[in-house]
Amino acid sequence: MEKFELKPTFSFQLLDKNRKWIGIAVFLVFSFVFYVFAVSLKESLQLFRLIFSNENWQVSAKQYYLLNFLIAYLSVVFGSLFMLEIWFSKPVKRRQKYSKNTQSIIEYVRGVFWAVLYVVFAFTVYMWVVFGSFNAHYCFEFIADYIFLPVLILLFLFFNLWNRFIIVFKTKLKYILGHFLVLVLLASIFAFYVPLKFQNYFEKVKQTQVAVTIPQVKLMRPNKIAKFSLTFDIYIIPDKSNPGSYKYYINNAEVDQSNLEKRLKLIRSLYDIAEQRLIRPRLFVDENVPMSALEIVDLELFKMRIFQRFYVVQIRQNNCNSPSLGNLGIARLGMLRYVDTSYQFSYPDPKVPLPPLYPTIEYYKRIIKNDSTIRIAFTEPNHVLINQKIYEIDQLDKILEDCWDLNEKILLILNDHTSYKDYIKALATLNNFNWKKQNELSISMFNQSIYDLYDSDKIRSIYKISPGYFSTNEVELNKFIFENDP
Repeated sequence: MEKFELKPTFSFQLLDKNRKWIGIAVFLVFSFVFYVFAVSLKESLQLFRLIFSNENWQVSAKQYYLLNFLIAYLSVVFGSLFMLEIWFSKPVKRRQKYSKNTQSIIEYVRGVFWAVLYVVFAFTVYMWVVFGSFNAHYCFEFIADYIFLPVLILLFLFFNLWNRFIIVFKTKLKYILGHFLVLVLLASIFAFYVPLKFQNYFEKVKQTQVAVTIPQVKLMRPNKIAKFSLTFDIYIIPDKSNPGSYKYYINNAEVDQSNLEKRLKLIRSLYDIAEQRLIRPRLFVDENVPMSALEIVDLELFKMRIFQRFYVVQIRQNNCNSPSLGNLGIARLGMLRYVDTSYQFSYPDPKVPLPPLYPTIEYYKRIIKNDSTIRIAFTEPNHVLINQKIYEIDQLDKILEDCWDLNEKILLILNDHTSYKDYIKALATLNNFNWKKQNELSISMFNQSIYDLYDSDKIRSIYKISPGYFSTNEVELNKFIFENDP
């Protein structure tokens, strides 16, 4: 009488010889391909972070190889799933007895594979799309900080797989331990030997992104200035080798004008798809740069509708120990050249403390009439033209105290040759008085003769800043900066 087995003992003799070796080959190839893809994705995210935010993910060598080992182990586990599916995709010998049981193994393998693949990549893709590619590294930092979680998950996958296998077949312990040792050995080979070429390649690319630096640039960050976790730093400084031209940098990497336009468009695209609070650019401008050099930056940021988040920091290139003008946070007022268009910032009652919210923006057209408006234009360095009289910028506060009536408006007129330093000084003074007097302040870009400014038909591209825009801290900051400015 033939002995009947409720649960057969597993052995490789049950498998078809060709199918057995095909499964092993697929296991090795898929494990390697998946590992290379996952490591390349990790390094690419780190590279994007370096390019866009100038921050390199600093991890120790132990953390680096441990994370690579976990990725490699996940890869070989996935490869094992494919191997088992090939082994049992057709019944083993004695089809009539074991087809139903082996089919349950296949269904389990497929379910585990797609579930784990979804969990691993859904979170990464979510970080990529929602928070921007330069922040997707957070998922890897989470793994490095809580390393025991992925270790437990991978061990669970391994033993749960064998638990399902034991339900169908009688399995010897040597097969389980042997499979585990093979997975660990193969994952170690992938983690410690395979990534060397990839690591060297990405390191070379990273070096090309941080090789360019701005020498002798001193920045001042007063204690009263809030710390901003800004993402994009845009630098504009004069080109000493080519007078009259300027160099543009993004996060310390020099870019030419054509590439600058592409980078700004990319920043704008990220701003559209990412969480907007993460995309906050910061502008660094040398004191000798005129307004014309900022046109390309302004136009692109204007389209992004984020100049209310656009902060200005003044740069000095000379060797001196004196502080720079610092972060005034006033580029939000606007330096953009648009004909017959303007944006108005609406704020709550200035007597009420301003909430930590961004202003609403209302589109409108406006032509300033020849009324009691005080017109301030820039004629030559460190001088301004006020109502057809030339004064030094340092005298601006005293002049305004004498002639500024509560009912009068102020029009600040800029042109391409206006010194950025003069613009910052004049605007900071106007900010101080505007906050105290609650008058209306407008800014205009004008390129014709300054004496044509009194022809109302030629004044265009106006902004109006509503009263109450500047907070007390900003006024104190302006005083602090200019009291310490040489």
